[in-house]
Amino acid sequence: MSDPDLAPYLAVLSLTNCEASLITAGAWPGVVSIGAERGRLVAALPADPPPAARALVDQSLAQMQMNLANAVVQRDRARATLAHLADGRRAMHAYAGAAPRARFDARS
Repeated sequence: MSDPDLAPYLAVLSLTNCEASLITAGAWPGVVSIGAERGRLVAALPADPPPAARALVDQSLAQMQMNLANAVVQRDRARATLAHLADGRRAMHAYAGAAPRARFDARS
């Protein structure tokens, strides 16, 4: 198998590695864009990869699994932060009590 035959598999691996950096940076629009591009590449690949591409496929799958795990960690951190902010907001409202009603005196 020649290098041009491996090119799409190398491209998938490259995109998957780039996706890892974007997930770490929290650059979610880039993650979505790369995922769509990778999906188009994968859709064009044969169902059974040639033997020469097997190692690239395995590397790509392993990286995708790590990316998914990292994305879940990032999501869980964001959820925890949002929950913490919501708790703080509720506490602030409890301490503030009811705001006094504003009055407008039209006689002045």
